[in-house]
Parts: sequence; C-alpha cells; structure tokens
Amino acid sequence: MTDIVPDLEYDDADEVLALGETPCELPSIGALAKALGEHGIELPVDVARRLAEDHGAEGDQFAGRPATGLLAAMSTVYAGPEQAARIEAALTGQETAPVGEHRG
Repeated sequence: MTDIVPDLEYDDADEVLALGETPCELPSIGALAKALGEHGIELPVDVARRLAEDHGAEGDQFAGRPATGLLAAMSTVYAGPEQAARIEAALTGQETAPVGEHRG
C-alpha cells in the first residue's frame, strides 16, 4: 500500500499485515474492507475512494499483461475454487464482480 500512502514507513519492530498476495484474491474494494475488518482495521474512506478512482481509470487489466499467465499458474495452485475461477475469468477477460461488491 505504499503507493497509496507514499510516506508510509515501518521498521522490523512494526507489525505488518499482508492481504491479497495472489491475483484476484481480493476482487473488490468491499472484499478488501471485509478482510481488513476481520483484523480490526477499518479501510479509510479516502483510500477506498482512491482505489475506486484507480479502478475506474485502469479497469481489470489482468488479461494480456506481461507475466500474468505465469503469476496465475503460480497462484492458482494455492487458490480456492472461487479465487481460481476469478483468476481464469481475469485471464480470459471475462466479466468480474463490480469493484465495490464482495464475492464469496
């Protein structure tokens, strides 16, 4: 998230939470907010707004990007069935859930 919060700094003593480490793991802003909430963290409204703006500008550009096939192959073996289906849909450019919705 350092590209969203550029002044974010931490050292080895700080606790760092990693979420959404594989493609399509967090398919929407709602899914991100829910995952953070499960750890007692509220997604700031301004960050959610900036993510929505970024998505509006970039969309779902997983299909056809460099190395996406490799990333998908490496990730799918660790993904559950729903995430694997989202990865496959993203690779083929099929419709995915709207950015604010949570799937699964």
